[in-house]
Parts: sequence; C-alpha cells; structure tokens
Amino acid sequence: MTLSIITSSEIITLPNSAKTLNIGLNLKFKAKSQKFLGYTRKGENVWEYSEAALNPIAKYKSLFPEVIQKLDYSLGHDVTSADDFFPVDLNGRISAIRAWVKEKGVQDFEKAIAQIELITEKFLVKQNPENMQQAINKNVPRNAILKPAHAIERLRGQKFLLGNRVTMVSDSGMVPISARGTVLSITDKMVEVVFDGPFIGRTSLNNC
Repeated sequence: MTLSIITSSEIITLPNSAKTLNIGLNLKFKAKSQKFLGYTRKGENVWEYSEAALNPIAKYKSLFPEVIQKLDYSLGHDVTSADDFFPVDLNGRISAIRAWVKEKGVQDFEKAIAQIELITEKFLVKQNPENMQQAINKNVPRNAILKPAHAIERLRGQKFLLGNRVTMVSDSGMVPISARGTVLSITDKMVEVVFDGPFIGRTSLNNC
C-alpha cells in the first residue's frame, strides 16, 4: 500500500499556508489510467514496476525515511499535513524533497495511456537505421516473393510486438511501398509505426 502511494501522487498541505506540495514520485496515475514509459505498466489487476523504477524508489526511501514510516503507520488514515510527515526540521525537509524531485525530474517522465503498449524515445534512438546492418537475400524463388496486391489477404493474421522492424508491402495508401520503420505503439485496433524517413502525407506521433 505504501509503495502504491509514494509512486503515485501524494499531496500535503504546507504549514501556515494554503499551498500544497506533491511529495509522490508520480510514476503512475491510477485515476487517469496513465503510466510512465519504461517505469510502470498496468497489469490485469496490479501495477507493475520496471527495474528502471527501482532506483528512484530506493533513493526516495533512503533520503526520506520519515515519509515511508509515516505512511506505514497510517494505512487507512488520511495524512495530509506536512507537520505529520516531517516533525523535525520541517522547512528543511520540505526544501530537500522539493529540490530532489525537481532535480531528478521524476514527475516529468513520459506519460502514456495505461492500456497502450508504447515504446520509449530512448529505444527509438538505439534503433536508428544508421546503426543497423542491412541483410541481403539472394536467389529467392519466385513463389516466395509477396506481390503487393496479395498483401492485404496473405498478411491479415499477422501479429506485431513493440520494436518490430516492419516494411510496407502494399502498393496502396499514403505510405510508399518498401518504406521501413519500427513498431512504436499497439492498441486493440491499431499499430503505429515510426518510419525511417519522411514521405508525403505522413503524420507526427509527437513521441519521437
């Protein structure tokens, strides 16, 4: 329960003020059904955390143990006052947690809808076509060659995974035939691809 609280949003009120402070890591938003790419994802009934998420969580627990302790002892009870979390050196601890969150940028990680499988921008940089070695197939039999006109029927049942390299084999639509790209996101009804090069009619995914 404590892990769920600190990895989401935890708003506390500051002393002698109407201002508030979010002391949570914001690695997920349950109410908005949002996740942070590369850090969290929504399982069937639970939230799952990646290895990349363990570092800020462990650092948070190490730097601000009083927050963890207070939440552990207050499960089932609302704790909203900064005085409850920081009984000693209140102003100093508030400044410290505010500075750490800002420095690490943990509340600025890339968000996505929890139900969408989406690749991170860091992965796309690694998948730059300039870093890939092109494979050349020779002596391919004629009956093994896919005709563009047959693509829509023969490939109807194909499945994709995030990061798959794909090639446009249909000669209809806005995407030029033989254009190559990387599967960026997958939903129930659509697969989004970021292509290696620009072409007329393309759209921006705002993720890369």
